[in-house]
This record gives sequence, structure tokens and C-alpha cells, in this order.
Amino acid sequence: MKNEELHKFTSEDWKLLESQFAGFSLPVIDFVTENKGSLSEAEEIYINAFIYYTQLLELHGLKLSTKAEDLIYSFSRKLWIKVLGKRNVDVNFVKHRRSFFEMEDAFHEIESINERSEKTAEKLAEVGEPARTLILEHIGRNAELAIIGSRLGYSDEDRAFGQISKSLRKLIRLSEGKTFELDDADFKLLLRYVLDNQGRDSIDLNEEKKVAVTMISRSVAMIRSYVTRNQRIAKLKEMQERIHPDVHSALEKSQPVSTQKNRKMKPIAVFALSAIVALSVSVMTAFGISGFQKQNQQSETETEINADTLITETVVIDSMPVIAHSSSAFAISNDGLFITAAKVEKGIRFKLIPSVEGEVLIGEVVFSDTAQSLAIIKCTLESRLRLPYMLSFEDPKIAQELYSISNYKQEFFYTEGKVNAAGVEGMGKVKLDNTTPGAPIVSEKGQILGMVLGNGDENMNLVITSSKMKEAISKYEENSGLRVQLVTRNGLFYSNRTSQVELLKPFIYEVKNI
Repeated sequence: MKNEELHKFTSEDWKLLESQFAGFSLPVIDFVTENKGSLSEAEEIYINAFIYYTQLLELHGLKLSTKAEDLIYSFSRKLWIKVLGKRNVDVNFVKHRRSFFEMEDAFHEIESINERSEKTAEKLAEVGEPARTLILEHIGRNAELAIIGSRLGYSDEDRAFGQISKSLRKLIRLSEGKTFELDDADFKLLLRYVLDNQGRDSIDLNEEKKVAVTMISRSVAMIRSYVTRNQRIAKLKEMQERIHPDVHSALEKSQPVSTQKNRKMKPIAVFALSAIVALSVSVMTAFGISGFQKQNQQSETETEINADTLITETVVIDSMPVIAHSSSAFAISNDGLFITAAKVEKGIRFKLIPSVEGEVLIGEVVFSDTAQSLAIIKCTLESRLRLPYMLSFEDPKIAQELYSISNYKQEFFYTEGKVNAAGVEGMGKVKLDNTTPGAPIVSEKGQILGMVLGNGDENMNLVITSSKMKEAISKYEENSGLRVQLVTRNGLFYSNRTSQVELLKPFIYEVKNI
């Protein structure tokens, strides 16, 4: 593989990829959940398969994007079968609803390149600075040598290039175990030949120089592959934070009409319910990198929990009244569903008072989880809302910065904080001043990370995570037979903090007893 042949994604290409990422999850969700997987595992497999798919496009061009859905499904199938194999599941009985590509060659090609580029990156670290930065910037990112050399203290371009040549020679020795009898001047000329000609022109070389050119070309390709891969993954991560594949919509579409009317019918609804139950006892992601680790739902697999960085405790809220003297609620769908923190019964009605000029809403509790102190309120609207935010795909992590916004006596309150502690069952503690139960906690990128439940000990607020909120929404769907259309795009991603708060204001309400 010649790295110079990698396809470079344009802004238009990324728009296409965003559309494909948002729209092609259905077959993957079907496949994973019908073959002993949970919703969270299906999401993870889909995202990983999409990363493989984009790397395939880099290697072979955008012409393959016309087969996107088939390719993504095929990569997902390969990844999930690998997981099942580790769990000693007989993969001969794996169910399929569609045809697929075997993808053996593509997997081997991609994983081989990734392995070699990672090895090159590791050996580059041994080369040391400033040579490592020179190589990554000039060879990997095509930065102008005069600029990068000057910044790193080299008086002229030739001296900087000489340092690159010596360091690349050392890199080849470390990564390939190969040394050359060539002097530094000859090796430097061969490196210029590789970088300038990119294989287009041929010259007469003796056998040793041919080997040197091959080794130089391979190292240059791996350096560029490593840099390109990191840039692509960073872009994909940004995209995935703004656009979340709608797995619940995928589940709905995968069921025949008769099944949609009867939520208890197999196969998909049963797997969805199983995923919700499983997630209740093994939380997908917690407050902290080593908090609640992702756990497999199969009993064959054990997952270690790193207790050194996790405060494990059972949070019991006995003192929360039916509705606190000051509580907030915020919209979770464009058609009038709101969520708040309260121990209430289904059917109770409340007033929702806006923090800005607007209509006072009358809502009825349509779902209540008293164990979690959480309620969903349905309000009749004159017109649909246009929510600019989404529930986060990931739960908050310990020490993560966040903020909360709440509405009390028609005044809008803003406060900043960090996750201070994590506990079992998707609960945690955050120290926030001037906030109320039912107020959302928001990430720096504008995603809803969870909701404030009330005051705990040590002057900290108890909070519930977005994954637990999603579980409650799924239970409401199961009980009601209705579909909740969650927003799957983060419209606050590119906004600064002030703009985020202004855009959030219209959707934060104060809750009052009628």
C-alpha cells in the first residue's frame, strides 16, 4: 500500500459520511441484538465497524461508498462474531437477515496497516524529541520544513532535513532491525528521492540502495498512515458526539406492524427489554474512566471494576417530597415530553412555567420511577419544539467539567462544577451551587449528561446519568406502546458556553403543583 494513494476526505465527503453514520445502524442493531447482544454492545459494534469502513474508503477510494450499508453491516458481523467466539458461543448458529461480504482480505489489510503504523509510532517515541516532532510534522502532515524547523530551533532547512534523515535511519533500525552501509549523505539523498518523487520516476540503484529505498518508503507510508488514522479518528469522534445512531428507531423499524402493536412479541422487543434489565445491574459507562466499566451481559464473561478510583455506595433518597419546593424540568422530545426529579404517581398534573417569555404548560405524569425519583411529564403543545440538544451517548467521568442550568421563581440559574464521586446504579455526586432537582447537567460540548435529583451529604448534589434516563424512557415506551423520538444531533456542539446557555433557556421550566 502506497500511503500517497490514500483518499483524503473533503468536506463534502464528510457530509456523506455523516449521513451514512446516522442512517445505516438498523441492520447492525438487528444482527447484534438477535445474536446474544445488548443495545449498548450493538452501538459499540456499529461505531467500530464505521471506523473500519472509513479506513477502507481511505485505502480504496470513495467509489466504495455506494455499498456503504452492506460494508458496514459486513464489518459489524465480523466484529461481533469475534466477540461471540471469545465467549465460546457456537457461531455456526448465528442468525442473519441479509447477505454480507466475508471481509477477510479487508480486515487483514486494515489491521496489518494499523499494527505496523502503531509499531512505527512506538519506535518514534524511542527516537526522541525534537526528531519525533520533525518527522511527524514534515513527513506525516506535510508541514513546511522551514517553518517547523525554525520553531524547533534549527537555523536552516538543510540542518532540519539532516536531522530527519538521521532519525529516520534510526527508526528503521529500531522497527525493522535493518542497518545500511550507506553514508549519511547517500541516505539523505535517497530520502529526498522517496519524498519528492513518490515513486513516479525511477533511477538506477545498486542492490543496497534499492533495499534502502524500500525501507524508507515503508517507514514514510507508516508514518503518514499513523497521522492520517489519528486525524480521521478524531474527526469521527467529533462527528459521533454530534450525531448518535438512533438505535431505538432502528428497533422500531425492524419490527413488523403487528409486533409494534404488541411490544412483548419476539425477537427484537424481547432483546431490547433484556438489554434494559441488564443495564440496570451492569451500568454501561460511569462517572470516571475506571468507574463503571462496560460489562458484557453474558455470564461467561467477567468484568473487573477498578475500585481504586471509584467510590461505591448505594444512594437511597427517602426524604424527597412529591415535588420539591423548587424543581425544574426540561424537554426530552420535540412533541412535549419533559423529565423531572420527583417521587410521584402516574396521572398527577403539574404546571410548567418557562424561564423566558412563553406559554405556561399543563402536564400530566405519564411515567414514574419512584426508585430513581424520576418522572416523565407529557404536555400538550400548540406547536412542536425544536430542541437543539441531545442526551449524551456517554455518561460523565470523574473530574469532568460540566454545568447545570435551572429555573426557579422565573429566574434562570447557571452554575459550574465537576463530577466528584460515582456510585452504583447510575448515580453520582456533583458539587453545584444554585441548582434545583430536575435541572440538567450539561457537558462542555452541550450534551445532556444527566439530571440533578436532589441534595446529598457533604454539600453535594445527587445526580442520575443520561444512560439511566434513557432506560426510563425505554420503560415508558414499553409500558405505553408509544415511540419517543429523541433528538440525535447535537446542535450546541459548535456554540460557546454563553450561546449554549441561551439556546437551552427556552426548554428549561419550573415545576409547580396545580
